[in-house]
Amino acid sequence: HTHTHTPAQFVVSHHISFMHLFNRSLKKRRKKKLDDDDDDFYDRTGDVQRKRAKKKKGAEESRIETYGTVLAKQKQLEESCREVQGNIDKVEKELAALQQSATKSNENGEDNDDAVDEFMVEMKLKDAKSRLKKLSKEKMQLDMDLTNTTKLASFLKPSTM
Repeated sequence: HTHTHTPAQFVVSHHISFMHLFNRSLKKRRKKKLDDDDDDFYDRTGDVQRKRAKKKKGAEESRIETYGTVLAKQKQLEESCREVQGNIDKVEKELAALQQSATKSNENGEDNDDAVDEFMVEMKLKDAKSRLKKLSKEKMQLDMDLTNTTKLASFLKPSTM
């Protein structure tokens, strides 16, 4: 007993089959494209590794937060903020000392050996400025996280406390 399809039924049946195969193929291509985005061979900025770590961290952190865990996280963030601020202070002092030595060497205005010293001071200045910028960004992120955690803690605080 064979099924006879009208031409319209035949077209609809094949169209549905084709769409099913096309959607599967599209899903595979999307997944492959997402995997390609995670290729870090040419990534010199570290963005791919940060995104990967963030995804992994997000997967690990998909647990329920209680008032106690939020307070512990808040305390840890406060400690991190103090530590980063201490590092910022150290780098700022180092930067001030380097700038002072750079102005002294410019005032003396001597030749050959001072050119190398001046170059080294410039390189150290660039490095210190770069570290200061990185630490400042980290501090800003920590401050935002701390603010959000503090808000969450005040929201989760039991009314009996």
